[in-house]
Amino acid sequence: MFNTTASPQRRSLIQAAAAAVLGFAALGSAQAQQAWPSAKPIRIVVGFAPGGTTDVMARVMAQSLGEALGQAVVVENKPGASGNLAASEVIRATPDGYTFLIAPTSFETANPYLFKQTIAPAKDLTPVAGVGRSQMYLVVKPQATFKDAKDFVAYARANPGKLSYSSAGAGTPPHLAGELFKKVTGVFATHLPYRGAAPALHYVMANQADYVFDP
Repeated sequence: MFNTTASPQRRSLIQAAAAAVLGFAALGSAQAQQAWPSAKPIRIVVGFAPGGTTDVMARVMAQSLGEALGQAVVVENKPGASGNLAASEVIRATPDGYTFLIAPTSFETANPYLFKQTIAPAKDLTPVAGVGRSQMYLVVKPQATFKDAKDFVAYARANPGKLSYSSAGAGTPPHLAGELFKKVTGVFATHLPYRGAAPALHYVMANQADYVFDP
């Protein structure tokens, strides 16, 4: 993620991102190379709902790129299928350097094994730059009385089938973390998939789900 407080680091990251984008633009036509990036706005497509980690990273990068390039950079949210819908949109776009995808690493590492799809991320898309890293935290609903993770696991084991957890969607890192947690601790909880990390957290805060692994 771009550092918006340390200006030297921020400038270097902006320059690196702009250089990566310039390199990708070379895939387009000679006319697009000459005009880039002034011919039209740059699109950054996000496969999740607004407000989640992927979306926030995309918007921070869009602002920085817009400032560095002097061009409009637009973020478009196309949630669904753990980023596959957004990827399809990018793959269909003209390869002129104006359309990019922001996606978690699970899009390339997990999605091909979890979804029946015609997308081949390693072949259909070209990696340009790493945008940021995030950690996931176990978050429980406000009404919960658990003092710590130990209490939470003890309750879940004593009440099998009574808990539910939300996620950013099937196949996303929060979903995979939730299933790994169940396997390691021996608890059972019902999975409630949503269309992004922000909605998943919202439903936990609204007492509609018991917990979430939130990035």
